[in-house]
Amino acid sequence: MVYTPHSNLKKTFEMDSGTVTYHNTKLCRYGRCDKDRPCIKRLEKSKSEDIKVDFYEEFQQHERNMVVRKKNQRKQGAMSSDLYDPMLDDLKTAKHKSQRQGDELSGIDAALGELDFAKATIDEKGHHGPQSSANDDFHSNKDPLWMQEDKRRRMESNPYLIFLCERGYPLDQAKRTLEAHPKKLTALKVLFFAGAGDNSMDSPGDIDQEELKSARQEEKEVLQAIFGEDDPNVQFQEGDESNLDSVFPITLYEPPDRYELPPPLLMEVYASNTNYPLHGPPVLAVKGGGLSEVILNKLTQLLVKEAMTRAEEEAGDPQIFNLIQFVGEQVETLVEEEGVELKKQEEERRAKQAKADKEAAAEKAKKEGPSKTVFHNEAERRAYALGVVAAGSAALGTEGIPKAAKKEEKHYNTGVSDKSLIEDMFG
Repeated sequence: MVYTPHSNLKKTFEMDSGTVTYHNTKLCRYGRCDKDRPCIKRLEKSKSEDIKVDFYEEFQQHERNMVVRKKNQRKQGAMSSDLYDPMLDDLKTAKHKSQRQGDELSGIDAALGELDFAKATIDEKGHHGPQSSANDDFHSNKDPLWMQEDKRRRMESNPYLIFLCERGYPLDQAKRTLEAHPKKLTALKVLFFAGAGDNSMDSPGDIDQEELKSARQEEKEVLQAIFGEDDPNVQFQEGDESNLDSVFPITLYEPPDRYELPPPLLMEVYASNTNYPLHGPPVLAVKGGGLSEVILNKLTQLLVKEAMTRAEEEAGDPQIFNLIQFVGEQVETLVEEEGVELKKQEEERRAKQAKADKEAAAEKAKKEGPSKTVFHNEAERRAYALGVVAAGSAALGTEGIPKAAKKEEKHYNTGVSDKSLIEDMFG
């Protein structure tokens, strides 16, 4: 048994049910107790099957209750920060812990932050305009695909076209959409809902704008509490509290080494021109992470289908946090599939190269004909001749012919042995 004060117990959000640890083990006192086996047997006989609990459903219900509670607080004039919410505190702690790659004393986190800042500064200073040096062209084949696509996009003069291509939409499709819808966000909205088959963002006339504004404001407060304000990648639209336009990092995503320090993967939310959450999902976009335009397009197609499904099944409920988790899960699968495909292509390339090398060597040998031994001096010729005789003698000896018989063997034409003849020639 472990005795410790209640304040020493530590329970975080990512722990399993029934799991607990301690802040300071020095405050724990340990004792041993013997088992009461007759009592245990009586309890086992009366044991019943445990009730299955859907913890994810309880988590969603907790979020709904939290939104309702803050709404009631706002009506009563109370501040939302008066009450402590352990769920939000655990979410924020887990988020900061997942982003920390070293301890608090080694300085690794600070160094990585400086590197990210330096990289972002270089990108801002050196990646404007369509300029491309000879050195960039020389290394273009060695750069990751996302870098090559970024260089290609910078050759375009239309910033709206660059904006759409950065979010995974093909160049030709983006051009056609901008010709019909010159405004950037309108074109993004059309492209996003094109994967759903129809534009479900058309607002009916019976929507209560006050209720819509209140729902957005409540969800924005929850998201601000979850993601906090310390992460520079988290952005909320300032000014209007009901404006839910925002940017969130996908913290579950870890880019592979082949991407070479890409920018962070971000999910953008554009809800100012929609009736989310009362009618359909907001306009969403995914960019960065070192993902190619093809993978970004696949991820966006999966995202719009998931958003439309959730809007139909859970109409009126906040969905942005769930969609962020969905993107983190799907991107891992897509990147893994890309890695398998690249490995397969590399194996095929090596097999083709090996086959081509083999055919080239055979063709070269056919043109040159049989190889001839070239001697540079008399000593090399003599050593080669002695080696041939020694190899022949060893082969004959392995067949069971006595070496003495080989020495006495005479040539019928000359009457002398082979060894005597060679010794007369080279000796």
